[in-house]
Amino acid sequence: MPPAELTFAAALGDSQTTLACSCLLRLLAHKEPVVREGAIYGLQGHLRSPGVKERLARVAESDPREGVRLAAQDSLDPVL
Repeated sequence: MPPAELTFAAALGDSQTTLACSCLLRLLAHKEPVVREGAIYGLQGHLRSPGVKERLARVAESDPREGVRLAAQDSLDPVL
């Protein structure tokens, strides 16, 4: 799937929390920043799932792209 399509699919998330989180957490390591950002938006609906907040916090601190770091920080702001 091309990165532009993959980012939109990731941002939509999934109603099956375990499956969605598993897929979306893997997408946080994708080589394309736009896909990582889409995964962040998709994970916003799963912040109470195990490991999601911790992983987004790591992305917010260490992703090489500022836009991805900011998206991760924004996704965590309501939770902090």
